Amino acid sequence: MNQNSVIIKSNKYGLIVILDDKLPFQELLLDIADKFKESANFFKNAKMAVSFRGRILTKQQEKEVVQTIVNSSG
Repeated sequence: MNQNSVIIKSNKYGLIVILDDKLPFQELLLDIADKFKESANFFKNAKMAVSFRGRILTKQQEKEVVQTIVNSSG
């Protein structure tokens, strides 16, 4: 996993997930899964808003990213 490809920040509204814009999308999904698995205990059963920065995502890509986060964080 590229440690800098996915950065998670929080604010009073939820999470900001900053995504690498140069990494191939499928590799980025793997890095997102790894990052959220590392933090699974922190996010377990949490409900919060998530926004994405750093990379322009299509609607389909956004859905895939959200599903990856949900599957990886419990």
